[in-house]
Amino acid sequence: MVIEETFAIVGAGKVGTAVGIALKEAGLRVQALYDIDHRALREAADLFGVEASRSPADAAKSADAIIITTPDDMVEKVCEEVALSKFDIAGKIFIHMSGALTLEALLPAARKGAKTLCIHPIQTFADKKTAARMLKGSVFGITASDESSTNWARNFVEKIGGKSLQIRNEDRVLYHIAAVIASNFLVMIEHAAVSVFEKIGVKRDDALEALIPLVRQTVDNIQRFGVVRALTGPLARGDVGTIKAHLDSLENEPELKTLYRAVSKWGLNIARERGELEITSIDKMARLL
Repeated sequence: MVIEETFAIVGAGKVGTAVGIALKEAGLRVQALYDIDHRALREAADLFGVEASRSPADAAKSADAIIITTPDDMVEKVCEEVALSKFDIAGKIFIHMSGALTLEALLPAARKGAKTLCIHPIQTFADKKTAARMLKGSVFGITASDESSTNWARNFVEKIGGKSLQIRNEDRVLYHIAAVIASNFLVMIEHAAVSVFEKIGVKRDDALEALIPLVRQTVDNIQRFGVVRALTGPLARGDVGTIKAHLDSLENEPELKTLYRAVSKWGLNIARERGELEITSIDKMARLL
Protein backbone atom coordinates (compact mmCIF):
# COMPACT_ATOMS: atom_id res chain seq x y z
CA MET A 1 0.00 0.00 0.00
CA VAL A 2 1.44 3.38 -1.04
CA ILE A 3 0.68 6.40 1.12
CA GLU A 4 -0.34 9.26 -1.14
CA GLU A 5 -2.18 11.42 1.38
CA THR A 6 -1.15 14.92 2.34
CA PHE A 7 -0.96 15.67 6.07
CA ALA A 8 -2.00 18.40 8.45
CA ILE A 9 -0.53 18.51 11.95
CA VAL A 10 -2.49 20.15 14.75
CA GLY A 11 -0.14 20.62 17.68
CA ALA A 12 3.44 21.72 17.02
CA GLY A 13 4.99 20.54 20.28
CA LYS A 14 7.63 17.84 20.69
CA VAL A 15 5.53 15.00 19.27
CA GLY A 16 4.01 17.04 16.46
CA THR A 17 7.41 18.38 15.41
CA ALA A 18 8.97 14.90 15.55
CA VAL A 19 6.18 13.43 13.44
CA GLY A 20 6.43 16.28 10.96
CA ILE A 21 10.16 15.70 10.53
CA ALA A 22 9.57 11.96 10.17
CA LEU A 23 6.95 12.58 7.48
CA LYS A 24 9.25 14.93 5.62
CA GLU A 25 12.17 12.48 5.76
CA ALA A 26 9.87 9.72 4.48
CA GLY A 27 8.93 11.80 1.46
CA LEU A 28 5.41 12.49 2.70
CA ARG A 29 3.96 15.98 2.40
CA VAL A 30 3.09 18.13 5.40
CA GLN A 31 0.46 20.36 3.84
CA ALA A 32 -0.66 22.42 6.82
CA LEU A 33 0.16 23.15 10.43
CA TYR A 34 -1.57 24.72 13.42
CA ASP A 35 -0.76 25.36 17.05
CA ILE A 36 -2.29 27.70 19.61
CA ASP A 37 1.25 28.72 20.60
CA HIS A 38 2.23 31.25 17.92
CA ARG A 39 5.96 30.88 18.54
CA ALA A 40 5.87 27.09 18.26
CA LEU A 41 3.70 27.44 15.15
CA ARG A 42 6.14 29.80 13.44
CA GLU A 43 9.14 27.59 14.27
CA ALA A 44 7.46 24.45 12.96
CA ALA A 45 6.09 26.22 9.87
CA ASP A 46 9.60 27.41 8.98
CA LEU A 47 10.97 23.91 9.61
CA PHE A 48 8.43 22.22 7.33
CA GLY A 49 8.25 25.00 4.75
CA VAL A 50 4.48 25.51 5.05
CA GLU A 51 2.20 28.44 5.78
CA ALA A 52 0.90 28.60 9.34
CA SER A 53 -2.83 27.90 9.43
CA ARG A 54 -5.27 30.16 11.29
CA SER A 55 -7.21 27.37 13.03
CA PRO A 56 -7.43 23.58 13.27
CA ALA A 57 -10.22 23.63 10.68
CA ASP A 58 -8.13 25.78 8.34
CA ALA A 59 -5.27 23.27 8.60
CA ALA A 60 -7.53 20.25 8.14
CA LYS A 61 -9.30 21.69 5.10
CA SER A 62 -6.25 21.45 2.85
CA ALA A 63 -5.07 17.95 3.84
CA ASP A 64 -6.19 14.34 3.43
CA ALA A 65 -5.01 13.17 6.87
CA ILE A 66 -5.16 15.20 10.07
CA ILE A 67 -2.76 14.27 12.86
CA ILE A 68 -3.74 15.69 16.25
CA THR A 69 -0.78 15.93 18.63
CA THR A 70 -2.24 18.31 21.20
CA PRO A 71 -2.42 17.54 24.94
CA ASP A 72 -4.96 14.75 25.59
CA ASP A 73 -7.61 17.07 27.01
CA MET A 74 -7.68 19.04 23.75
CA VAL A 75 -7.94 16.16 21.26
CA GLU A 76 -11.72 15.78 21.24
CA LYS A 77 -12.24 19.56 21.25
CA VAL A 78 -9.99 19.97 18.22
CA CYS A 79 -11.70 17.09 16.43
CA GLU A 80 -15.14 18.52 17.17
CA GLU A 81 -14.11 21.99 15.98
CA VAL A 82 -12.98 20.55 12.65
CA ALA A 83 -16.03 18.27 12.35
CA LEU A 84 -18.41 21.20 12.92
CA SER A 85 -16.74 23.37 10.29
CA LYS A 86 -18.44 24.03 6.96
CA PHE A 87 -16.31 21.82 4.71
CA ASP A 88 -16.91 18.12 4.10
CA ILE A 89 -14.56 15.78 6.01
CA ALA A 90 -16.02 12.50 4.75
CA GLY A 91 -13.22 10.18 3.67
CA LYS A 92 -10.52 12.15 5.46
CA ILE A 93 -8.30 10.36 8.00
CA PHE A 94 -8.18 11.63 11.57
CA ILE A 95 -5.33 10.40 13.76
CA HIS A 96 -4.58 11.15 17.39
CA MET A 97 -1.29 10.18 18.98
CA SER A 98 -2.41 9.92 22.58
CA GLY A 99 -1.56 6.71 24.41
CA ALA A 100 -4.54 6.62 26.76
CA LEU A 101 -7.34 8.05 24.59
CA THR A 102 -9.54 5.69 22.58
CA LEU A 103 -11.18 6.09 19.20
CA GLU A 104 -14.09 7.78 20.97
CA ALA A 105 -12.01 10.96 21.19
CA LEU A 106 -12.35 11.18 17.39
CA LEU A 107 -16.05 10.35 17.33
CA PRO A 108 -17.11 13.81 16.06
CA ALA A 109 -15.12 13.15 12.87
CA ALA A 110 -16.29 9.54 12.56
CA ARG A 111 -19.92 10.72 12.66
CA LYS A 112 -19.19 12.91 9.63
CA GLY A 113 -17.77 10.00 7.61
CA ALA A 114 -14.07 10.34 8.42
CA LYS A 115 -11.80 7.38 9.16
CA THR A 116 -10.31 7.44 12.65
CA LEU A 117 -7.09 5.97 14.02
CA CYS A 118 -5.01 5.98 17.20
CA ILE A 119 -1.27 5.81 16.43
CA HIS A 120 0.83 6.30 19.56
CA PRO A 121 4.65 6.18 19.67
CA ILE A 122 5.91 4.19 22.66
CA GLN A 123 8.74 6.62 23.20
CA THR A 124 9.74 9.47 25.50
CA PHE A 125 10.29 12.97 24.14
CA ALA A 126 12.29 15.22 26.45
CA ASP A 127 13.08 17.83 23.78
CA LYS A 128 12.40 18.62 20.13
CA LYS A 129 16.01 18.11 19.04
CA THR A 130 16.09 14.40 19.82
CA ALA A 131 12.39 13.62 19.36
CA ALA A 132 12.52 12.95 15.61
CA ARG A 133 15.58 10.71 15.92
CA MET A 134 13.89 8.66 18.65
CA LEU A 135 10.86 7.89 16.47
CA LYS A 136 12.83 5.67 14.10
CA GLY A 137 12.85 2.11 15.37
CA SER A 138 10.17 2.83 17.99
CA VAL A 139 7.05 0.73 18.36
CA PHE A 140 3.68 2.44 17.82
CA GLY A 141 0.50 1.25 19.50
CA ILE A 142 -2.17 1.36 16.78
CA THR A 143 -5.94 1.10 17.07
CA ALA A 144 -8.41 1.30 14.20
CA SER A 145 -12.07 0.48 13.70
CA ASP A 146 -11.68 -1.68 10.58
CA GLU A 147 -9.14 -3.80 8.73
CA SER A 148 -8.54 -1.28 5.97
CA SER A 149 -7.69 1.47 8.46
CA THR A 150 -5.48 -0.93 10.43
CA ASN A 151 -3.51 -1.76 7.27
CA TRP A 152 -3.15 1.95 6.51
CA ALA A 153 -1.84 2.58 10.03
CA ARG A 154 0.70 -0.23 9.75
CA ASN A 155 1.91 1.08 6.42
CA PHE A 156 2.14 4.61 7.80
CA VAL A 157 4.21 3.49 10.79
CA GLU A 158 6.51 1.45 8.59
CA LYS A 159 6.93 4.41 6.24
CA ILE A 160 8.22 6.66 9.04
CA GLY A 161 10.59 3.96 10.33
CA GLY A 162 8.60 2.41 13.16
CA LYS A 163 7.04 -0.92 14.08
CA SER A 164 3.37 -1.57 14.86
CA LEU A 165 1.71 -3.13 17.88
CA GLN A 166 -2.04 -3.57 17.53
CA ILE A 167 -4.00 -2.54 20.64
CA ARG A 168 -7.72 -3.13 21.15
CA ASN A 169 -9.70 0.05 21.70
CA GLU A 170 -10.88 -1.06 25.15
CA ASP A 171 -7.30 -1.81 26.22
CA ARG A 172 -5.72 1.56 25.46
CA VAL A 173 -5.74 2.85 29.05
CA LEU A 174 -4.02 -0.29 30.36
CA TYR A 175 -1.60 -0.13 27.43
CA HIS A 176 -0.72 3.43 28.39
CA ILE A 177 -0.32 2.51 32.05
CA ALA A 178 2.37 0.03 31.00
CA ALA A 179 4.23 2.75 29.09
CA VAL A 180 3.96 5.19 32.00
CA ILE A 181 5.29 2.62 34.47
CA ALA A 182 8.19 1.74 32.15
CA SER A 183 9.30 5.33 31.51
CA ASN A 184 7.82 7.86 33.92
CA PHE A 185 8.06 5.61 36.98
CA LEU A 186 11.73 5.03 36.17
CA VAL A 187 12.34 8.79 36.38
CA MET A 188 10.44 8.96 39.68
CA ILE A 189 12.41 6.06 41.13
CA GLU A 190 15.73 7.62 40.09
CA HIS A 191 14.64 10.93 41.63
CA ALA A 192 14.04 9.04 44.87
CA ALA A 193 17.46 7.40 44.65
CA VAL A 194 19.15 10.76 44.07
CA SER A 195 17.27 12.25 47.01
CA VAL A 196 18.65 9.51 49.29
CA PHE A 197 22.18 10.34 48.12
CA GLU A 198 21.50 14.03 48.82
CA LYS A 199 20.46 13.17 52.38
CA ILE A 200 23.95 11.79 53.02
CA GLY A 201 25.65 14.85 51.55
CA VAL A 202 26.24 13.74 47.96
CA LYS A 203 25.50 16.46 45.39
CA ARG A 204 22.88 15.72 42.77
CA ASP A 205 25.30 15.78 39.83
CA ASP A 206 27.65 13.41 41.66
CA ALA A 207 24.74 11.14 42.56
CA LEU A 208 23.68 10.95 38.92
CA GLU A 209 27.23 10.25 37.82
CA ALA A 210 27.29 7.31 40.23
CA LEU A 211 23.84 5.97 39.39
CA ILE A 212 23.56 6.34 35.60
CA PRO A 213 26.00 3.47 34.79
CA LEU A 214 23.99 1.26 37.16
CA VAL A 215 20.73 2.23 35.47
CA ARG A 216 22.15 1.65 31.99
CA GLN A 217 23.46 -1.78 32.94
CA THR A 218 20.13 -2.68 34.52
CA VAL A 219 18.28 -1.77 31.32
CA ASP A 220 20.84 -3.77 29.33
CA ASN A 221 20.29 -6.76 31.66
CA ILE A 222 16.53 -6.52 31.12
CA GLN A 223 17.04 -6.61 27.37
CA ARG A 224 19.51 -9.51 27.53
CA PHE A 225 17.95 -11.69 30.23
CA GLY A 226 14.31 -10.54 30.56
CA VAL A 227 12.54 -8.86 33.46
CA VAL A 228 12.67 -11.89 35.76
CA ARG A 229 16.32 -12.86 35.37
CA ALA A 230 17.52 -9.23 35.47
CA LEU A 231 16.53 -8.67 39.10
CA THR A 232 19.49 -8.53 41.49
CA GLY A 233 19.95 -7.26 45.04
CA PRO A 234 18.56 -8.24 48.45
CA LEU A 235 15.10 -9.19 47.18
CA ALA A 236 16.53 -11.61 44.62
CA ARG A 237 18.92 -13.10 47.19
CA GLY A 238 16.42 -13.29 50.06
CA ASP A 239 18.53 -11.02 52.28
CA VAL A 240 15.94 -10.46 54.98
CA GLY A 241 18.38 -8.68 57.30
CA THR A 242 19.36 -6.14 54.64
CA ILE A 243 15.75 -5.37 53.81
CA LYS A 244 15.02 -4.86 57.53
CA ALA A 245 18.01 -2.51 57.80
CA HIS A 246 16.72 -0.52 54.83
CA LEU A 247 13.27 -0.17 56.37
CA ASP A 248 14.72 0.83 59.74
CA SER A 249 16.88 3.51 58.10
CA LEU A 250 13.81 4.96 56.40
CA GLU A 251 11.83 5.23 59.63
CA ASN A 252 11.96 9.05 59.51
CA GLU A 253 11.29 9.16 55.75
CA PRO A 254 7.67 7.95 55.49
CA GLU A 255 7.23 8.73 51.76
CA LEU A 256 10.44 6.95 50.79
CA LYS A 257 9.54 4.05 53.08
CA THR A 258 6.11 3.74 51.45
CA LEU A 259 7.76 3.76 48.01
CA TYR A 260 10.31 1.15 49.08
CA ARG A 261 7.61 -1.12 50.49
CA ALA A 262 5.28 -0.80 47.50
CA VAL A 263 7.91 -1.52 44.86
CA SER A 264 9.47 -4.33 46.90
CA LYS A 265 6.09 -5.99 47.39
CA TRP A 266 5.75 -6.15 43.62
CA GLY A 267 9.31 -7.47 43.45
CA LEU A 268 8.23 -10.48 45.50
CA ASN A 269 6.26 -11.57 42.42
CA ILE A 270 9.56 -11.75 40.54
CA ALA A 271 11.19 -13.70 43.37
CA ARG A 272 8.33 -16.21 43.28
CA GLU A 273 8.46 -16.50 39.49
CA ARG A 274 12.21 -17.19 39.55
CA GLY A 275 11.66 -20.09 41.91
CA GLU A 276 15.18 -19.95 43.35
CA LEU A 277 14.38 -19.00 46.95
CA GLU A 278 12.83 -21.11 49.67
CA ILE A 279 9.22 -20.19 50.25
CA THR A 280 10.10 -19.43 53.88
CA SER A 281 12.50 -16.67 52.75
CA ILE A 282 9.84 -15.12 50.54
CA ASP A 283 7.32 -15.32 53.41
CA LYS A 284 9.77 -13.55 55.76
CA MET A 285 10.29 -10.74 53.26
CA ALA A 286 6.56 -10.47 52.70
CA ARG A 287 5.92 -10.08 56.44
CA LEU A 288 8.61 -7.38 56.68
CA LEU A 289 7.16 -5.46 53.79
